[in-house]
Amino acid sequence: MDSYEKLLSELDELEEKIFDIEVIKRLSKENRDFHCDYEVRGEIANQRPVIDENDGWH
Repeated sequence: MDSYEKLLSELDELEEKIFDIEVIKRLSKENRDFHCDYEVRGEIANQRPVIDENDGWH
């Protein structure tokens, strides 16, 4: 089951990268200025988010 979850995580990351590329392409066609996540949020953009499974949300 661990390898399955790892594959799902990798799939999510790849889908996010594809989405980001599509957004960049669309924005560049519209001649708009855009900034990458790192430029906006700094070093925290390169850190993996910490998810608290016991945060009270279901």
